[in-house]
Amino acid sequence: MRIDSTERVSLEAAAAIPATKRTEQLLTITKAIADATTTEHVVTAVIERVADALETSTAAIWLLDHEASCLQLARARGYADAVVDRLRTLPTDRPGLMPATDVARTGNPVWIHSQSELLAVYPHLTSVTTKGRNYKVACLPIFTHGRMAGSVGLTFECETVLDAEQQAFLMLVARSCGQALERVRLFEAEHASRLQAEAACASTEQLHQLAARVIAAPDSSAVYEAALDTISHALGTQRAAVLLYDAQQVMRFVASRGLSETYRAAVEGHSPWQSDVSDPAPVVVEDVRSVPELSSYLPLFESEGIRSLGFFPLVDRGRLVGKFMVYYPEVFRVDPRMRDMAMAIANHVAAGAARFTAMQQVREHANRLEQVAFRLGQLQSATSKLATAMTMSEVADVVISICESTLGASAGVFYLLDGEHLRLAGWRGVPAPTEHWQVLSLDSSTAVAAAVRQRAPVWIDRCDRLVEELPTVGDSRNSASSGLAVAALPLLHGDRIVGVLATSFTDAARLDGDARQWLEMFAVQCAHAVERARSFESEQTARAEAETLYRIADVITSSQLDLDALVQRVTDEATSLVGARFGALFYNLIDQQGESYVLYTLSGAPREAFAKFGLPRNTPVFAPTFRGEGVVRLDDVTADPRYGTMSPHHGMPRGHLPVKSYLAVPVMSRSGEVLGGLFFGHPEPGKFTVQHERMVKAIAASAAVAVDNARLFRMTVEAKEIQVRRALHAELGAEIGAAFTEGGSLRSVLRRCCGLLVERLDVAFARVWTVAADGRTLELQASAGLYTHLDGRHARVPIGSFKIGLIAEEREPHLSNDVLNDPRLSDPEWAKREGMIAFAGYPLVVEDTLVGVMGMFARRQLPAETLEALASFARTMTIGIGRLRVESERERLVGELAQTVRFNEMFAGMLGHDLRNPLGSMMTGAQLVMTRTQDERIVAPLARVLSSGHRMARMVDQLLDFTRARVGGGLAIHPREMDLRVLAGQAIEEVELANPTWSFEIDITGEVCGEWDADRLAQVFSNLVGNGVQHGDARAPLRIKLDGSRADHVRVDVSNAGTIPAELVPKLFDPFRGTQHKRNGSQGLGLGLYITQQLVRAHGGEIHVTSSAEANTTFTIHLPRAGARPQREDP
Repeated sequence: MRIDSTERVSLEAAAAIPATKRTEQLLTITKAIADATTTEHVVTAVIERVADALETSTAAIWLLDHEASCLQLARARGYADAVVDRLRTLPTDRPGLMPATDVARTGNPVWIHSQSELLAVYPHLTSVTTKGRNYKVACLPIFTHGRMAGSVGLTFECETVLDAEQQAFLMLVARSCGQALERVRLFEAEHASRLQAEAACASTEQLHQLAARVIAAPDSSAVYEAALDTISHALGTQRAAVLLYDAQQVMRFVASRGLSETYRAAVEGHSPWQSDVSDPAPVVVEDVRSVPELSSYLPLFESEGIRSLGFFPLVDRGRLVGKFMVYYPEVFRVDPRMRDMAMAIANHVAAGAARFTAMQQVREHANRLEQVAFRLGQLQSATSKLATAMTMSEVADVVISICESTLGASAGVFYLLDGEHLRLAGWRGVPAPTEHWQVLSLDSSTAVAAAVRQRAPVWIDRCDRLVEELPTVGDSRNSASSGLAVAALPLLHGDRIVGVLATSFTDAARLDGDARQWLEMFAVQCAHAVERARSFESEQTARAEAETLYRIADVITSSQLDLDALVQRVTDEATSLVGARFGALFYNLIDQQGESYVLYTLSGAPREAFAKFGLPRNTPVFAPTFRGEGVVRLDDVTADPRYGTMSPHHGMPRGHLPVKSYLAVPVMSRSGEVLGGLFFGHPEPGKFTVQHERMVKAIAASAAVAVDNARLFRMTVEAKEIQVRRALHAELGAEIGAAFTEGGSLRSVLRRCCGLLVERLDVAFARVWTVAADGRTLELQASAGLYTHLDGRHARVPIGSFKIGLIAEEREPHLSNDVLNDPRLSDPEWAKREGMIAFAGYPLVVEDTLVGVMGMFARRQLPAETLEALASFARTMTIGIGRLRVESERERLVGELAQTVRFNEMFAGMLGHDLRNPLGSMMTGAQLVMTRTQDERIVAPLARVLSSGHRMARMVDQLLDFTRARVGGGLAIHPREMDLRVLAGQAIEEVELANPTWSFEIDITGEVCGEWDADRLAQVFSNLVGNGVQHGDARAPLRIKLDGSRADHVRVDVSNAGTIPAELVPKLFDPFRGTQHKRNGSQGLGLGLYITQQLVRAHGGEIHVTSSAEANTTFTIHLPRAGARPQREDP
């Protein structure tokens, strides 16, 4: 125990206290604490006794919680209620909150001698203190077994002085309180252990008693009663229940106490575990209101007075077999001991229930063996007789005869189950049933239908019920005795009902318990016989079906994929197989234009019988089939609620073949597409069975494959045809294009095109019109096929008239594969007479200009790809017509231009030739005058005349050279051996005299001699050097480079500074260039470089120019060393 120095001093002082009044107080307090047996008693004794003994104004004790995180008020005296609420819970982690919390936090007492001191230390307590009152506060720690347990707070308003003696006394009181609390804790722990041991002994005894009662229980109900008694005593409740799984794995009440019938019915079947759970745990709900999953049961719990409940599983050998439940009216907590006890009870109940279940099964098995032995004797002969019956009718006869001979039945009927109906298979001892009783609905009020619905025998032992329950004896009502009895037994083969056996007895006593058991066993044998006969008949039917399906398969594989023949054969075979009076197969197809249409085949009736009614509409009866929803089989279609709901016929139209029995199945492809439907009818009701339905479904599947295959084959053939047609179209398009490139007149080309269209496209005839010069009329240019003439009323068609004129006016194609119904056809009688079916007309338009129209008629429909190709051919013709017209115009213009140029060139030659003589006379006269006078006034004008005369002479020479080059076949040259360096030097000397500011360079490599015309090459050098000086830059030298390093030719480069505009280079050697592009104020005709080029070519050489800012301008000449042959001068 923690005792600080202050406490030690106080205790020492207290030890010296004489036996005074305080000693008596301490004894009183100690005695009161010693008598306390619980924590509450200790706290009460301390507060009450200390307050009385010490005359405190308030007193309180707080105890620490388990986590020591806060103080919980255990007892208080003298405080107002509002203050008590504030003192109930005090956290210990906040220093200075309260004296009690500081004591609990530090373990040291707190002594406060005045109110002012209290508020100085704890100012926030101002609101709970009364101003002006003299407080003294003592707050002391309470220790139990050396551990802080809480604190006690005392307030004094008297003149009491908290001196050392008083403090020591109060510390003794706190210490006594701690010791008492520790003593009480030990006492309570011992008491709890004792109670637990007693409860364990009681539980063990109760389990021993339960086990003894379970072992001695004569039946399972005694086991459940023993369990409920034990639950009541051990778990403290008078309301409990035991539930077990039944054969359907549903929890059912087998015993209960304190529960209403309403409650049991409402919760029966509920279980918190799955039936196949391997290790279910108990589920305890302390408060049903707090579990959302049980919210739907809350009104039921309220009315039953249930607030808490528990589910405890009953497990036998690891398998959940049931549960027991306990119920409490208030919130209840099941402690671990009670949970263990409940599970032990559950184990005993599960074991007892399993034991009695096993015993019951053993007894039932023994009884069953005895009954089976008895029945086997009686059934042996019946079984042998049934074994001889092979068909369904034979089975029916044997069954009824055995009932008569073995049990003395007076009459019997035998029905077979067919879907939702019972069909009569045999009868004996009753009048022939009327048509109404041949087929019975399962919802009819008859004993046989009731036996099927209930899946159990129907026993009728009163005459007044006979006529109502068994319609086949209705005619013998008057002869029925009061003792007549009837039995109707379902024939179950496994879990499946195959039919009903009904027998009647004139003596009801014959239908006793043994007879009923025998009939039930016999019904089992009958079911086997029915199933055997059905298997036999199914085998026979299957063989017939197989043969039919084989024939259908043979049809599918041997019909050369002819869809019409194929579906007709399938319809015929299917109609025969199901025994229908007539059948039909409707199926959808897609034409070449991608549009859907419907075809159908009929069997058992002429096509004319249905032709006038049109195709079936999407009525409520037909809609399920056309939507592919499944098979529709109706015994009487007129009785179906969907029948007759649509106008105008409200059923079958007048004159329709009679239909009662109706069977329809959709024909669907593997992709789920509804291809059509198979429909069968019969004028009598109830003709189609489940077996027929199954067969028709198989036939529909085969039909779907057949239709799919035929459609695929048709698509493949059509695809191949399209491919072939497109190849032919491509070839035809190439031929039409070639026709325009081979030349010829417009009419001959168009006639060739029309002939190709007729020949390759197999059209009746084709024509092409072109727009006349007036722009308002179409002129027929070509016609091939049925009509080849170009005259008649269609030779000239006004634009906007007739079919052709409308196409030209609208500039849109006009296409039709049904010309007889074409409103634009001007002569339908002609089209009908000639067998015309299709027409195609296309405007010929190029760059928004109409040039003509192409049109054709055909005696067959034109496929889409042919129409597309025709549009392409029209574009080709349009372009060809335009090109032919352009070429014709160009040839005309070129001829006119050539004639004009030749005339101009001849004129220039004659002009130059005629100017030579007067120009020579003028220059000679000027020179003669200049030699005879020195007068500057005369010499100067004459010098200008001479200069102009020389320039004119050069121009005349150039004109004459140009004329010779263009008209005379080239310039004449007279080659002889010469040296190019001499010509280059002379050319530079001539130019240097007139251009003293220029510098010139000659670079010679190798031998530069050859056979050339010296005068003509001198003219070349003079033109190039003069051109360089005229257009070049004098700041850089003009260079002539002669390269004779090659044996076959000499290269000449004439270079000068400056560049030629890039756009002029390609036209630099063109004649008369100077008149269009003059540079640097040049004068002349622009023939210098042209004549230079012609002179170089006359020598067999070539000349070209390069010009750039980096490399300047260079004229390069390649002169063969052996010059060209001399040419004769034109006169």
